[in-house]
This record gives sequence, structure tokens and C-alpha cells, in this order.
Amino acid sequence: MEQYLNDINVFPVADGDTGTNMVMTMTSIVQGVKECKESSFAEISSVIASSALSGARGNSGAILAQFFQGLAEATRGKLRLSTEAFAKAAAKAAEQAREAISHPQEGTIITVMKDWANHLIEHAPQTSDFAELFKKSLLKAKDSLAQTPDKLLILKKAGVVDAGAQGFVNILEGIVNFIEYGKIKSLKIISPSVHKIKDFNLSQDGVKINFQFCTECLIEGNNLSRETISQELSLLGDSIIVAGSENKAHVHIRLNLALK
Repeated sequence: MEQYLNDINVFPVADGDTGTNMVMTMTSIVQGVKECKESSFAEISSVIASSALSGARGNSGAILAQFFQGLAEATRGKLRLSTEAFAKAAAKAAEQAREAISHPQEGTIITVMKDWANHLIEHAPQTSDFAELFKKSLLKAKDSLAQTPDKLLILKKAGVVDAGAQGFVNILEGIVNFIEYGKIKSLKIISPSVHKIKDFNLSQDGVKINFQFCTECLIEGNNLSRETISQELSLLGDSIIVAGSENKAHVHIRLNLALK
């Protein structure tokens, strides 16, 4: 699946690393959870968020990090969650993921996050069964994923779905598989349009790339403002994502003067 996500990575830049970036981000999360001695949702969610911020890579990793940060903030102090409380937390997480991006674009991972969260909000009041809710919401996420090419022309031209959105759906599928079977089964490619890509090459004709280098850093401090950081960085480059909390921020930006 990692290589498949790399292969269909065409937006915002066709640099073929979405799969690798998401794997590295999730690997950091898994390691953090393994070392966590707590069992409450709030504590585990906090560890997931912190680990994601520290280990996030690329656009998709930074967006995932902010999603998990939003989830942690919305569930802080809670030992247990109802389906309705989780749905509200997921909606906040999806909203924060969108806000972390300097220029959010529909037809990407944030669209699928939003549609999935909205489905949770709509259906959570009717069930207290997380297994049922997650299975139904996964179908909505898959449907949203299949529609990403209709929202983003570059995806339609390439004949692919958004790579980051595909990765997010795969995460949801892994959760459902674990709930249902107690283990994570082999993930299936969800894209309706591409089953195998050989010698994939997206023409960059007409695509203007103003900044060449994908650059990332971690900022730690007190009372950090993601909005202020993003505004200051806008003078230096583009494709800016600032994920984090008041004490830690993960920055992704494309620059021409990366060493500075």
C-alpha cells in the first residue's frame, strides 16, 4: 500500500512520497503508543497527537498530525467516550486539520475527513455501538474518496484518487478490521479507477512550481500561535501547514532557500 500511495501522489506536487510520509508518521504514532502506560482514551489520544507531531512527514503527515491533535484536545480529561462525544471530537479534528493548511483544497484528505466526520455526527445519535458506527462511516469515507477526482481536475486527468485521502481511508479500514477481527487484514486498494500503475508519469506541463524544497521543522515553546507562524512563513514559501498545540508545532513548507 505504501508504494501504491506513492504512485498515485500527484497533488499538490507529483513527488511520489505520500505513502512513505504517511507510513513514517504512523510508525511514530505506533511507537509512542507502545511506550504509553496509560489506558484511558484521553491519555492515549494525547500520546498519539504528540507522537504524530514529532514524527510527521510531508503534507499528509502534517495534516494527520493536526487531525490527531484536534481529537486529543476535544477528548481531554475523558476516561470514556460515547459515540456522540466521539463524533463531535472527530468533527473538531477534521475542522482543525483544514485550518492547519494555508490554502485548503477540496478533493483531498480534508474533504474525506470532513465527510466522514459529518456522517458520524448524523448517525451517532442512533447507535451506541462503535463497531456499527465505524463500519457505516467507512462506507461514507470510501464514497467521498471515490469522488475526489470530481473535485480536483489534476486527479481526474491522472485517473487517480487523492493519495492522502486514500491513506486516511486505509487507516479507517484498519480500525474497522481490528474492531471486527481483532487484527488488521491486508488492505485493499480502494481507488475505483486505478488497480495497477506501471511507469506512471504525470505531465507537469502548465504546472508552475514556485518553490523547490519540501522543508519541515518542529517548534517547541509556550503560547505558540499556529496562525501567526503560518502568516510569518507565507513570506518565505508556499504549501504551508502548521500543525500543533500551544507548546509544540510541526511546520511543513516548500522553500527555495531551505538552508536558511
